[in-house]
Amino acid sequence: MIRRLFWIVVLGALVYVGVKVGYAYYQYFQMVVVVDEVADGAVAQLSRQRRGFTREIQEGMVDNLLKRAAEVNLTLEPRNIAIEVEQTAFTLTARWTTDLPLIGYTHRFRFEVEKRQPLPTAR
Repeated sequence: MIRRLFWIVVLGALVYVGVKVGYAYYQYFQMVVVVDEVADGAVAQLSRQRRGFTREIQEGMVDNLLKRAAEVNLTLEPRNIAIEVEQTAFTLTARWTTDLPLIGYTHRFRFEVEKRQPLPTAR
């Protein structure tokens, strides 16, 4: 009887931790998709405008990323978004931390999603 109760408690603890950690990684994988889509949208906008990588495009990317992160229930701050522009490509990076309160312990996960995208060439 005690042995069975012990295994039920262990199984319950594993399910609890699995759900908590699983949700954090679910958000991470959703943000991978979001960052890809925002970077692809910026390239499409650059192709249409042909004015180069302007500040308006960068601000639009940050706004779009913040909006889309909120849809995934993730609080992302503008200071955690980096856009690095080079001659032939740009890199969009989003960083955040998630605190997972476990029984008697809080673990902090640090996540980073990065997408490097080539700039469209002039035709």
